[in-house]
Amino acid sequence: MPFKDDSRLALDASNLEKVLKRILKDAEKREEMTEWLQLLVPGFERIEVHSDTISGTDTFLIYEKGANQPFTKSLISDGTYNILALLTAVYQSDEPQFLCIEEPENGLNPKVIRELVGLFRSQCEEKGHYIWLNTHSQTLVAALQPKEIILVDKVNGATQVKQLHDTDLHGLRMDEAWLTNALGGGLPW
Repeated sequence: MPFKDDSRLALDASNLEKVLKRILKDAEKREEMTEWLQLLVPGFERIEVHSDTISGTDTFLIYEKGANQPFTKSLISDGTYNILALLTAVYQSDEPQFLCIEEPENGLNPKVIRELVGLFRSQCEEKGHYIWLNTHSQTLVAALQPKEIILVDKVNGATQVKQLHDTDLHGLRMDEAWLTNALGGGLPW
């Protein structure tokens, strides 16, 4: 279902500017998002959404330390855009929401991935969100706890799903247990 207004972020983030504009009107959310962006994007100072009254389009502008001009969407990295879209999705609602995010690690530094897992976890606890992350990333899996993992595996043509609870990792890190198949599923061979 494509969203064209500012109520919800569309699956392809085509209305990112509209949703972001609405979120940034809330001083508390603007401050939180700015703090996250300063942590996750080197040199980030602030973000604004410029509205063109003639064309009706919204454009976000990112200001960074040491840059004389703001950066538009076409001038930022894919990783910075992904971070902005992920934060927008999380902050778009104070009501509990279900977000299923496909490979959130794309274009992101491993430290950013770990920080985002912390953000997702805290938003689930504070706001009652359900955030599912679909991944093949060792870095992302390493940041998770066994109770947060659901393995999906294909066995003899049938999809099998297995949720980990209080699984004993026998001293292995979460990603090591996953990659060595000690958890019994999730590997393509």
